[in-house]
Amino acid sequence: MKYTFTVIYLLFAIIGVEAQTWVKLSNYKGFAVDDAVGFSIGTKAYVGTGTTDWWANQRDFYVFDVNLNTWVEIASLPFEKERQYATGFTNDSLGFVFGGVNGSTFFNDLWSYHPPTDSWTEMTSLPGHGRSGAANFVINDTAYIIGGKTDSLFAIDEVW
Repeated sequence: MKYTFTVIYLLFAIIGVEAQTWVKLSNYKGFAVDDAVGFSIGTKAYVGTGTTDWWANQRDFYVFDVNLNTWVEIASLPFEKERQYATGFTNDSLGFVFGGVNGSTFFNDLWSYHPPTDSWTEMTSLPGHGRSGAANFVINDTAYIIGGKTDSLFAIDEVW
């Protein structure tokens, strides 16, 4: 077994197979933020919200086009919906942002982003408490929201 791995390594070395390398892409155009949210649709990555290093929560969004290596500002979440610690997901045609926190306001709202119209639509809010730092996953057409922290400041074990 050890001999096989050595032979494979030597073959890769002889034919010049290199290790993966990093390539610098276009810089993010927004403020440097922590705790941003993101989702991807096709070959585009959408990033927004978060908090700046001067503790200002954001609502702006940018899209990175992998094919063009460019960042473009897109529609922001509505005014007074600035947040950090939200969670994002997609259904392959729409992007979604759920929850998060702004100061002492814990959001239970759900927003969908429509790329063709560059617009956000408020969806039905989670019937439970607002939460920050939730996780998510999507199976078929169903998104699952897991855990997070509510205004009680304790982590919760709910799954919606």
